[in-house]
Order: sequence, then C-alpha cells, then structure tokens
Amino acid sequence: MIENEEPSTPLSYNPEPIEFDVDIPEQGTLIRIANLKKFRLTNASVNGLRRRIARRFGLAGLGDQFRIVINGQEVTFSDRDYFHKARFIFQYGKYDYAQHCNNLDLDDETGDKMSYSRPNRFDSTGGYCAEGPYEVSGWIGIARKSNDLDDQGQDDNLNKITLLAREKVAQEDILQEYRLGGMITKYMYGEFYAEFLDEDEEEDIATSSRQKILEDDPRYLGLKSFIREELRYIWSTTNQLKQRKSLQNAISSNPFILEWYESLRPASLKKSAEDIFTVIDQAGVDEKHIHELYANGILAFETRKIDFALEEIQGLNASNLELLLSHLADVDAIEAAKYHDIVQQRLEIIRKLQMSVDEDVKERILQQYVFDHLWLLDPAWERATQFQYMEERLQQVVDGLESDDSHVRVDIRYRRVGGAHVIIELKRASRRLGKVEIEHQLNRYISSVEAELGKNPSESRHPVESVCIVGKLPRGWDNPERRQADEDSLKPYGIRVLTYDELIDNAFSAYSKFIEASVDADKLRDLIANIRSYE
Repeated sequence: MIENEEPSTPLSYNPEPIEFDVDIPEQGTLIRIANLKKFRLTNASVNGLRRRIARRFGLAGLGDQFRIVINGQEVTFSDRDYFHKARFIFQYGKYDYAQHCNNLDLDDETGDKMSYSRPNRFDSTGGYCAEGPYEVSGWIGIARKSNDLDDQGQDDNLNKITLLAREKVAQEDILQEYRLGGMITKYMYGEFYAEFLDEDEEEDIATSSRQKILEDDPRYLGLKSFIREELRYIWSTTNQLKQRKSLQNAISSNPFILEWYESLRPASLKKSAEDIFTVIDQAGVDEKHIHELYANGILAFETRKIDFALEEIQGLNASNLELLLSHLADVDAIEAAKYHDIVQQRLEIIRKLQMSVDEDVKERILQQYVFDHLWLLDPAWERATQFQYMEERLQQVVDGLESDDSHVRVDIRYRRVGGAHVIIELKRASRRLGKVEIEHQLNRYISSVEAELGKNPSESRHPVESVCIVGKLPRGWDNPERRQADEDSLKPYGIRVLTYDELIDNAFSAYSKFIEASVDADKLRDLIANIRSYE
C-alpha cells in the first residue's frame, strides 16, 4: 500500500497483488510482459523480436545475473544471427566470442580459427596502457563480403560498431565517426562494452535519447582514440590476412585455377600470380561473378607474361634451347587466346548482320560499320591509326571527283591498311548495275588516288585496291561463266565486287574456320573458358 505523505491532498494507492507462475528471486528485478495481441504475432515476428533484443543487450558471461526469456525460451548469443558472417575476429577481454563464429577462416599452418586477442586497457589519450584507467571488452569482426552486412529483410545494417554500457546500448554506431578511407570499414562490425561510460560516481554523459554519448566528455574522447587506433591496426592486419588466404581461396574454389597455377614456370611467376588473386579477393565479388573475374585476371596475367618471355628470350643462347622453346610457346598461346576472343566478338557482329533480312536495313548498317571495320572485307585488313592524316587528305581527293552515279551510291571512303590503299564504295541496295559502269567509276577513283600518292614515293609503292559493295548482283552475273569472266577482267585493276550477303557470309566463313581450326590447339583459351564456366 502506498499513501500520500501530504495531508492536504489525501490519496492512497492499493494495487492488487499479482500471482506469478515463476519463482521470484529474493534479490533483483523481474519484469514480465504478457497478454500481447497474439493475432499480430507470427513465428517470423517472434524470431525477429528475439534477434533484435539479442543485439541490443549484452549477454556475454552474465550467467543468471541477467536473463531474457521469450515464450519460455531464453535469448542467447545465437539469436543475434550474425556471428556466422565473420571471416576474422579481433577480441578484447576474457570472453571468447570466437566460439560463436562457425565460419571463421582457418590458419593454413595450425588449422586454428583466425581469432586474435587485442589489448583492452588504455589511458585518457586512447593509448595502450596495461595499468590504464579505462578497460573495454568486446569484438570486431571482418565479413567475407561487404554485402554480407546488409541484413536483407531485417531492416538492419550490420556494418556498425555498437557501444554498450551496463549491458545495454549506449551508442548505436561509433564506426560512422571515422573517415579512414579505403574499403575495409565496409567489412567491419562488432561491439564494445565500456562500463566506465556509465559509472555511478561519475557525471551522466548519456544524451537525452539515451542512445548516444556526449562527444566532448574525456572518457568518450579517450575511447574514440583507442578505437581509431584499433581500426587502423585491423585494417592493416586484415589486408595481410587476406593476402595469405587469397591464393588458397582461389585454388580451392576452382580446380582449373589450381591447374593453371601449378603450370607456371619459372616458379617466380607464382608470386606475381598471387598478387592477382589478392586483388580479386579484396574486391569482395559475389560467388556468381568470381569465376569470371578470376578468368579475366588470369588472361591479363598471361598477357603480361609476353613481356616477361620476350625479356627472357633476349638473354638466352643455344644451350638454353628447351627454355627458349617454352617461352616461344607461351607467346604463341597467349596471342592465340587473345585473337580467339576478338574473333568471337566479330562473329557475334556478323551474326547480327545475318539476321537483317531487309536489304535497306543492311545498307544502313553497312554504311555505319564497314568503313571502320575493314576485317569484314578481309581478315588481314586491320586498320592502322597512324595513317589518319593520309586518309583525311586522300578522302578529300575522292570526294572532289565529280560523279555521275551519286543517285546509286550510298557512300565512298578511302582507307589505308597494312600493305595497301583501299577504296570502298557502297552502292544502294535497290540498284542493279553493269560491270562496265562499276569498272569506269572505280578506275576514276583509283587513278586520282594513284596520282596523289605519286607525290609520296614511300606510299606509292603500295597497291591501290577497290571494293564495290552492291545490293544486287551486276547485270549478267546470274550466269556463272559471265561472272567469272567479268571478275577476271577486273582483277588487273585491283577491283572486287561483293553483294551485301556475300560480304557477310564470306566474313562469317573465314572467322568460323579459324575457330574450328583452333579448338584443339588453344589450351589456354580452353582453360580460361573452363574457369569462367565453373560452378
């Protein structure tokens, strides 16, 4: 019974005793919440409640001093449902948090969990001090991937370090107070217990919300400095640990990577290969894309091997014939794999051209594409950028010619390729021309270009060729004998005639034959493909 001590306002309070079906301790406090609106509660919501409560209270080593029970089941560390995300853990104090982490990386030499104890006492400046006035306990974990800390569906970001005092949250996240740069903080999560932030004999430094600490208090400033130094240490150490584990992760995740790694000669190349794996491992790529990234990294590494092989070849003599042949084989294999990828890309472009059934559509596509991709006309024609000025000058010569066929011509361009000067004329898809018309017009272009090239002896020694691309076969070419005779008469002038479809089909055939011929020979390409497709 509670009575008011002020007689002027007589009031009494007589609460009804409540019967509990549990034993009430002689000392301490028991808080019971019952008769909740059960129709709103589901198994998922009860589990979510357990998880949130477990994450907001300190439950380490308290025994029976502090217990939380939901529906008769005690809330424990396992209800936090995030320790399994840790790859490495750094611990402070006597409690072993690593016992809850089932997925920690293992040390390659000892087989022990990669768990590391850290000093936990410091002075007012945050510096380590065995006799320092401030002591913390807790842990910082490093996730395997940054997106592991996105607690999907739980509306809770785990990428934070929580401060607790008196077994409850004192500050939700102190990690956001630091701007250390880099990406490592995106992998961090954890908590610190700092009882000195809420001592009875000291001033209360909690904000009015009870969710944050006054930032100018010396205790908080010392703790903040201590944690800053720890984050820097963990950053450096984690990078070293990841480097140690990156090779093991790569070769254990994909047997074809192990095959490649073991084949590296000389052995010094293996150290360089490990650097590639370290970069990939630190990128935190998800499992869906990791093998694609490994394949690209190995292909990039193999490209660098060309430089290494060429340097080694320069220092070899006849007595090192076997090693010389090994380096030459490396160069050939790498170049074959690179060219194979280029051919595959070109075949994909050609397939898209083949799908265009409308001749006018083909005309527009070829106009936009063929002049800058001469490999469609001849696989040996790779356009060289160093001739840009010459191309611009001779294009003006071609454009300056008066033409009586502008109504049947879509476009005409001059290009300089490896060993030839090439004039390409694209005729309209709807027009059918005769051999004489084609010969007359292209010979005018050829003569004008040859006259201009005569001013430059180093260039005039290269032949001038011309390709006429038409939508329909020239008149009379439906007869194979007539066509052969006309083509033979055009050859001395360096003139070729191709229809849209012949251009596309010839290019497809040429590149397809390369793919077929290289299937058994290109081991590196097959290895890269196996790495990419491994699941």
